[in-house]
Amino acid sequence: LWWSHALVAFLMIAYLPYSNLLHSLTAIVTSSLEGDEPEFPKEPFLLQEIEDLESIRIGFEDPKELPWYEKYRLSACVKCGRCTDSCPSNSIGRPLSPKDVVIGLRASILGAEYELRDDAVWSCVACGACASSCPNYVSPFSFLMERRRKLVLDGKIDKKMGELINSLRRYKNSLSVPQRGRLSWLSSDEDPDYHIWVGCQYSFDPVGKKIVSRLVDLLRSAGLRIANLGELETCCGEPVRRLGEEGMFQEFALSNSEIFKELGVKKLLVLCPHGLTVFKKEYPRIIKDWNVEVISHVELLSDLVNKGKLKVEKFDELTFHDPCNLARFNGMIEEPRSILNKTGGFKEMMRKGKDTFCCGAGGANYWYQTGESLMAKERVKEAREVAKNLVVACPFCYAMLNDAMKGMGIEDMRVLEISELISESSQDKS
Repeated sequence: LWWSHALVAFLMIAYLPYSNLLHSLTAIVTSSLEGDEPEFPKEPFLLQEIEDLESIRIGFEDPKELPWYEKYRLSACVKCGRCTDSCPSNSIGRPLSPKDVVIGLRASILGAEYELRDDAVWSCVACGACASSCPNYVSPFSFLMERRRKLVLDGKIDKKMGELINSLRRYKNSLSVPQRGRLSWLSSDEDPDYHIWVGCQYSFDPVGKKIVSRLVDLLRSAGLRIANLGELETCCGEPVRRLGEEGMFQEFALSNSEIFKELGVKKLLVLCPHGLTVFKKEYPRIIKDWNVEVISHVELLSDLVNKGKLKVEKFDELTFHDPCNLARFNGMIEEPRSILNKTGGFKEMMRKGKDTFCCGAGGANYWYQTGESLMAKERVKEAREVAKNLVVACPFCYAMLNDAMKGMGIEDMRVLEISELISESSQDKS
């Protein structure tokens, strides 16, 4: 009897690598490779240290070229399909199934034929929903971002993608606007508590300028001194990195780091969650002596409200759209709600927090998937079921959801930036 038990046990061990039970072992390691918050894939090189670019592998053509830890992640997939169920691109009919990508790449490594189609790669909005929903810490979007690096390296991009890259190269911003006079409309305080990073979107957009001005007024009313970088503020590099142009991203990172040193930036207040992710999570991986404290404006506003330095009064029918980069990539879920709950009119949408639904702008889609807005329209429909005021905390979410409302002909609903909410509430009180 003992020998029969031993035989069965050894047979099970031998069968383990070929069964779905393999994930019970691989998940132990994948959980240490990926934390609770999704991360952008590792840098293929460091521009500060690079000597011979030709010897470096950038992205992949054949999945067999992937590093061992990425192959290991693929082996942890149990085909549950949660990644595809949570994928906003899949939900609106784009040709992307994260589950099929992972299964296909794994099969290809083992010798099967599989083609990761370019249209699937470019359909990803880099929202991190697939990685966040995976019980075994597999990150499908990481493989798609790696593949983009190779496509960009080989010049396999369309006209709109090329225009974005050229705009960033020529103008140092994503809007093809000359830098001259950037932030001239915003005053700076001496000996600042924070240097504010406005971001490309709000730096040039008339509505964005008003939002930033009201935010700075709020912060100054709470006793804080705020300075800006003026014409020295460029793009943070996030769009071009999500597009797959790694070299240009690192050029922005190195340049911005030097600017921060010149200006003595110690605390950087960031309005855009996309910028927050790269400054807080990705610059430190590239810049050896990075020592800038990075804080979201949502985090700061929440702190000021909780300390009683800013007041929030009653406000009817509010709901909040969690930006992917704020909730998933930076874990900031309670901070905006600590503000909204004080209004007495806050209601949650079904998809919230880390289960939020992308507006459609991420992964540089804002520039090359123009005119579609299906994700944003889907989100507006969901918001309309619970409230008339949709609060956001991201310049791209603000633009996408506003455009979606206009496209849907909705006039009895509005989008509010969270700082606008506090500002309007304060004005109503006075």
